[in-house]
Amino acid sequence: MKQSIIAIATIVLLASCGQSPAPKETEEITPTSEETMEPKSCEYSFNADSTLVTWTAFKTTEKIGVGGQFDVINVSGTQTAATAEEVFSGASFEIPVNSINTNNPDRDMKIQKFFFGSLTGSEMLSGRLVSITANSAEVALSMNGVEKMVNMTYSMNGDAVLLETTINVGEWNAQAGVDALNKECYELHMAGDGVSKLWPEVKIGIRSVLNKACN
Repeated sequence: MKQSIIAIATIVLLASCGQSPAPKETEEITPTSEETMEPKSCEYSFNADSTLVTWTAFKTTEKIGVGGQFDVINVSGTQTAATAEEVFSGASFEIPVNSINTNNPDRDMKIQKFFFGSLTGSEMLSGRLVSITANSAEVALSMNGVEKMVNMTYSMNGDAVLLETTINVGEWNAQAGVDALNKECYELHMAGDGVSKLWPEVKIGIRSVLNKACN
């Protein structure tokens, strides 16, 4: 009986502290579903509701910025495509100037009446995209009966497209509009030096968040 107890104890000791069991054969690792998934293909399309045109004009000899936006931009000729550049290839736009918005109704009225009112075809700004690459775009902008080419920087942030440039409205023969608006707002465009000035340079930005569908 004593020998049986010793034998059982020996077996337990070997099982708990003895040699390790033989290693198992290496199992074949099956890739997870994420590893075997093919890359997604996505398509982009234009979203009018997410598109915004902003501008900054400059007053006084200190060149103080005055910002605003156009609440309406009508875009046509876009398409559903694999890249943002292709979405806008061949696109054109129209901007009614009465949609100008500076959060100051009196200022909005004066810009419409004295600046745009001094121009030919003053009701609408229009343009068309001539070319677009990874970092720049060429836009033909029409104002005051004159069409001029404008180079804009182009970039993307996620699904948002951003176009930016600075124009001199004198190149569209619009200096008369600048002078008329400056005369109307003479004291408002004056700094401590007593000189009233409205600059012909205007900074323009266009931002549009595209629709994105992937499968």
